[in-house]
Amino acid sequence: MTWKRYSLFMSGGFILLPLLSFLVGYLSSVHTGKSEPSIKVKEELVRIFHEATNGKSIELSTFSEYSDNYPGPLFVNIIHRGKFLFHCEEAASPLADAVRKCRDKIIKMSPYPSESRIRIDLALSFVRIPHVPQIRSLLILPGVEAIKGNANGLSRYILPDEMYFDDFLAGSTPLSFVKELKIGVNIEKLEKELSLRLGRWPDSIYRVKLMSLVNGYTEPDKMREVFRSGLKKRKKVTSDSVYKAALAGGDYMLRSLVKNPRRKIPCTGKLCRGKFFRTTKGQFVYNYWITKGAADFQNKYIYNLPRHAGTTYALANLFRITGLKRFGDGASIAISYLRELADGNCRGPGFRCVSSGGWASLGSSALALVAVTEYFLATGDSTYNEFGQSLAGFLLYMQRPDGSFMHHYNVRKMKPDKDRVDLYYSGEASLALAKSWKAWKKPEYLKAAEKGVDWLTTEQVKPLPFRFAFGEEHWTCQAARELYPDVNKKRYIRFCTDFANYIERQQWKPDETEFPDYIGTYGFTPVVPAHSNGAGSRTEANVSTFELIKFNEQSTKKIENQIRLALSHIINNQRNPENCWLCKDPEYSSGAVTTSPVQLDVRIDTVQHTTTGLIRAWASLYK
Repeated sequence: MTWKRYSLFMSGGFILLPLLSFLVGYLSSVHTGKSEPSIKVKEELVRIFHEATNGKSIELSTFSEYSDNYPGPLFVNIIHRGKFLFHCEEAASPLADAVRKCRDKIIKMSPYPSESRIRIDLALSFVRIPHVPQIRSLLILPGVEAIKGNANGLSRYILPDEMYFDDFLAGSTPLSFVKELKIGVNIEKLEKELSLRLGRWPDSIYRVKLMSLVNGYTEPDKMREVFRSGLKKRKKVTSDSVYKAALAGGDYMLRSLVKNPRRKIPCTGKLCRGKFFRTTKGQFVYNYWITKGAADFQNKYIYNLPRHAGTTYALANLFRITGLKRFGDGASIAISYLRELADGNCRGPGFRCVSSGGWASLGSSALALVAVTEYFLATGDSTYNEFGQSLAGFLLYMQRPDGSFMHHYNVRKMKPDKDRVDLYYSGEASLALAKSWKAWKKPEYLKAAEKGVDWLTTEQVKPLPFRFAFGEEHWTCQAARELYPDVNKKRYIRFCTDFANYIERQQWKPDETEFPDYIGTYGFTPVVPAHSNGAGSRTEANVSTFELIKFNEQSTKKIENQIRLALSHIINNQRNPENCWLCKDPEYSSGAVTTSPVQLDVRIDTVQHTTTGLIRAWASLYK
C-alpha cells in the first residue's frame, strides 16, 4: 500500500470511528417510551401497597394513568432487613390491572414485619444492548436501570435492587492487571443469571428504564422517589444538617469500635472460615457491607493501621469540637490499641513506632501521633503524652535534612528503607509534627514541621509531572494550617489555593451531570463511579485552606462554594434508616457513607474523612 492510500485510510478511520462510536452510544442510550405517572398516582400506589401489607384493600382512584398501557411490567417487592419477602410482576396493560393483582397477592400473604420496605418499579421503555465487547458493560446505568433478557418468546428481568444484593454492579475490570479499577456493571454475571432464569442463554438483552419508588421508614404510607440506592430528593446544607450528619458519622465509628474482644462480627468474603470472626479490642470493623450486614475478615495482621489511626483522630476531633464525651472515650480505647502495638519490637534510638509485623510505615506512626495530640488538645489528659512524644521522635528520625521523609522502617534490622515511597505519608508526618508543636511546645517539632511543609510545597513540585498537576495534598494543606500563626508563608497559601482550584475543576456540579448522587464529589468521567472518600478528604484540605485565606484577609467565596457542594454530597449519600431499605441492619448502618453509589461497602476511612470534613466545615463555616 502506498503512503498516499495509507493516509487516506487513516483519515477515513479518524472520521468514521468517532461517528460509529457516537451512533452506537446514541442508539444504546436514548430511551423513547412512556412517561412516568403523576405524583398523585405515585403517592396512591405506595398507600395502596402499604395498606395491603396490613391486610387492607384500597380501591384505585379514577386517575387517567391507571387506564394507560405501559410497555413493561409493574414490579412490587417487599424487603425486610436484607431479604426479599415478596415479589410481584404483572403486565401493566393497563396499569390498574397490575396494581389490583399485586395488591391482592400482598393481602393474601399479610401481615408483614412492621419495618418492611416496599419497592415499586414500573418499566417505561427498552433499549437493546448491542453485542460489542468491552463496551457493553458501560451501556447500562448501574443501579438505575433494570435488565431484560429474551429467549424462545420468554422475557426475564433483573431489577436494580437484586443487582446490589448479588454484587452485579461495579464489577467489570477492563484491565486485568489493575483489579481495583472497576468500571460498569458485570455484564457476564448478569447474562449468566438471565440464562438461569430463562433456562437458556438469552438471545438478546435490553436496558430497562424504570419509575422507581419506595415507601418511607418513619412514614411507611408516604412515597419516596428513588435514585439508585438512595432517594432522589436532596437534603439542604444547613448548620443543623451538617452537624447532625457529623454526629451520625461519629456514632457509626463508635459502633464499629470493638470494645469487647468476644464480640462476634458477621463475616463475608473469601477469608471467612465461618459465619463470624473475632478481633482485638480497640480495632474498628474495617470494611462493612450494608446489604449483607457483615464485614470482611480482619485480625491483628490483616488490618490497616494508618486508617485505624486516622479514624481515631476523627473521634478525638469530634470530641474537641462538640465536647461530647462519648467520642473522647472512643478515641482513648483506639489509642490504647496503638500504644500496645508500639510496646512491641518497633523501636530505635530514642523512639517507638507503630507496627504489627516486620515493617513500620511512616503513616501509621504519623497518624497515631495526630490522634494522640488531638486527644490531648481536646481533653487535657496526659495519659498518652509519653507515647505520643516517642512517636514524634520516630518522625524526627525518619526526616532527611531537606525536609523530606523516609517512609518505611525495618523493625527487625532497626533500619529505614531509603528508597520506597508511598502516597500521603510525608503530609501526614508534617501534620503530626505541627500538632506536636501545638500540644507540647518543643521547638524541634516546629522546625521539623516547617521543613516538611517547605519540602512539600517547593522541592516536591519541581519534577516535571507536578508542574502540570497535583498529588493528593489534603494532609499537606492541613499541616500548613496547623502551623499558623507560628509559620505563615505566602507560598503555603498559594500552593493550597492552587490545589483547591485544581480539584474544583474535578468536582461534579449540578449542571454537569444527570446523576444527583455524583453532585459535590470529585471525578473525571461518569463511567467511573464517583467515590465519596474524596468529598471528605478534600473538604478537610479545603477547610484548612479556607481558614488560611480568611486569616490573611483574602476572598473565601470560591472555596466556600466548593466546600458546601462537597458537604451536600456527603449528607445526601450518608446512610440513615430512611434511605437504607437495602440494609441488613439499618440502625447499625446509620451514619455510614458507602464507597460509591454503586459499591455498598463501608470502609472505615471513608467515614473518617467524611465525618471530619463535616465537623470541621461546621466549626469553620457555621460555628
